[in-house]
Amino acid sequence: IILNGSSTRAFNFIGIYVSSNATSNNVINNNIIGSSSVSYSIYASSTNTTGNTGQYLFGVYNGAPGYTIISNNTIGNLHNAYKGNNSLGRTSGIYNEITAGSTLIDNNIVTDIYTNTKHSGTKEYACITGITQAGLVAGKTYILSRNKISNIANNTANNEISLYGIYYTSSN
Repeated sequence: IILNGSSTRAFNFIGIYVSSNATSNNVINNNIIGSSSVSYSIYASSTNTTGNTGQYLFGVYNGAPGYTIISNNTIGNLHNAYKGNNSLGRTSGIYNEITAGSTLIDNNIVTDIYTNTKHSGTKEYACITGITQAGLVAGKTYILSRNKISNIANNTANNEISLYGIYYTSSN
């Protein structure tokens, strides 16, 4: 999959999107997003250095308030060419932005995820993560277990970027 952008126009991509309107139990299981062996299998080509928005690329995005299981998925060879410094220029294998529900993220493989962004966001706003667990709610359960993260890189010369294999928001 190639998203043909330009230096002024960004295109966002999410392989599997669970919206904040999905209130029942959600299961994202046994999917392949991208490839574990084909380079640039999902490529957001826009460098977008002059636009006023970033370009995001997520394998799985979950914003559902219900109970969600994200398990046994393979996410690989995602490349975000965005070179700007807007904080929306983020790349993540799994981005779990929960506002009310509990989540189990188990036994996923996230490999070969790359970006060129120059923005220096941290925590859940980092430019690149294997898995992000953001937005914890008191009294809910969040379990991340048996996930395999490898080959995550930012290819920019900016030395102020944040990269996390797994970012887990504190409840504090």
